Amino acid sequence: MKIGILFNRLMSVILAVSLAACSSMAQKKEPSSAIKKNSASKTVATKARDAYSLSPDVIYNILVGEIALQRRNLDLAYAHQLKGADLAQDAVAAERAARIALHQKDQAGALVAVKRWITYAPEDAQARQMAVMLNMQSEAYVEALRQLRSMVQLYEQQGQDGFVHAVTAVTAGQDRPLALRLIQSLADGYKDKPEASYAVALSAVMARDFAVAEHAVRQAIRQKSDMDQAYALLSRIYMERKDSAGAMRVMQQALDISPDSAALRSAYARLLVDLDRPELAYSQFQKLYVMMPDNANILFSLGIISLQLDRRTQAAEHFTALIKTGKRVVGASFYLGRIDELEGRPDAAIAWYAKVKNGSYLFDAMVRAAGLMAEKGDVQKARSMLNDVRTKMPGRSVDLFILEGEILRKHSANDQVVELYSAALKQHPDDVDLLYARALSASLDGRVDILEQDILSILERKPDHADAMNALGYTLADQTDRYQEALDYITKAMAIKPDSPAILDSMGWVQYRMGNNEQALKYLRRAFSMQQDVEIAAHLGELLWVTGQKQEAQKILQGALKNSPDNKYLQQAIKRLGI
Repeated sequence: MKIGILFNRLMSVILAVSLAACSSMAQKKEPSSAIKKNSASKTVATKARDAYSLSPDVIYNILVGEIALQRRNLDLAYAHQLKGADLAQDAVAAERAARIALHQKDQAGALVAVKRWITYAPEDAQARQMAVMLNMQSEAYVEALRQLRSMVQLYEQQGQDGFVHAVTAVTAGQDRPLALRLIQSLADGYKDKPEASYAVALSAVMARDFAVAEHAVRQAIRQKSDMDQAYALLSRIYMERKDSAGAMRVMQQALDISPDSAALRSAYARLLVDLDRPELAYSQFQKLYVMMPDNANILFSLGIISLQLDRRTQAAEHFTALIKTGKRVVGASFYLGRIDELEGRPDAAIAWYAKVKNGSYLFDAMVRAAGLMAEKGDVQKARSMLNDVRTKMPGRSVDLFILEGEILRKHSANDQVVELYSAALKQHPDDVDLLYARALSASLDGRVDILEQDILSILERKPDHADAMNALGYTLADQTDRYQEALDYITKAMAIKPDSPAILDSMGWVQYRMGNNEQALKYLRRAFSMQQDVEIAAHLGELLWVTGQKQEAQKILQGALKNSPDNKYLQQAIKRLGI
């Protein structure tokens, strides 16, 4: 009797009895997760009434192979699994041997085992799929093609599109042009099948040969005029060629032929989203919703697009309806919180954010809730929340420390910011982002010593960190008389990032401090033309004022003050100039 059916239940009995009897054996370990996950043995039975029909040699090899696998002796495990497969002519053991060899990156061993697998289970399409991959790696292309043909036939006998599986098999590696050639050779034997033409087109897109892809997909459409996926792929080809009008035209033509195709309409809606055509995309999702009113993804898309169109009431209706379905509740709760936040209802927003207990929205929800608490004046509660998030998400610890520092700075707790970052650096020694954050905070407090220490530490690790060089150079120019050192740092930063408005502003400021007003004006005007930043405006306005261009200076400074009335740096500049 073959062991394919009995394998798991046999092992449960043998291992339970034999391992209990062998007290000298080492404590059992779990097998490699990659092998365990992919093994053909999916469940463990509790009876072994048929085990007596297995020969002692089969039982011995299975047992030794399993114990070796438990002990991570993969060479021994492979040898005994393969031996057991041969003795029992069993596909399950052969598959296990193949996957052990793959895990060890033993290509030759895997190929030997997969051949046994095919011999003992000739109708197993997955065995053929692995054989395709291994033969491609061994450059045995004729054999790979033969296995591809068998694989297609097996999948089609199961009522599946074998050609799509063929594309998956050949593109498992990185040689996409080779994959395309194999699929083309395969399709030559099926010239009248649209699925074969589509497979060539799909493989050609992956190989970025769009001329071949378009020819093949149009052939598929000629062979089957209502082949939805072919139109979607042709639209993608147009997009890859940067022809968005052509991509839209293809989808519209396809929908004229198959107006009731949800797959086509969904593809068209996603295309419109990609093309930043929210009004048209919303219209298509509405039509999809009529076709599939229970589809949570459509409701979610309608909500997101409504937000993009700034239709908050409409978005809230979609997300509320989504919550009633019981699907995508976390995402809907997050966006209902965002809507309440945008509408100036902080308490309602915080309540929605509190419903986000897990998933990809958790971090943003907690961070936004903390920010709202701080805005309401409860800075301590906001900090406590960020600390809780830090406990739950240690991988985002640095980001959370920096955010907490920004909250403290924004709410006039300046004296605590450097202290916070110093504590954070004890947990994350030499983290560049934390060092940079502490340096900038120290500069705002006039602590040039801390800034210089941290920036130099950063530059030891990242000598091309232009922003760090600029921060040190600007602070030396602004808060000390070490102008030449400042100029050296800013010059190095500009060599790395010549078009950075912040660095151009620093160069203008150090030139002004050194008395080079003409040079300073050139840099500051260029920086301001690139970015209407309030501090750049303050610098340019001050330079224009002291050089007698007071009308222009007033215009720039008053414009900046209108946009940023609470900016302390700008207020100080205006007060200093007596405007």
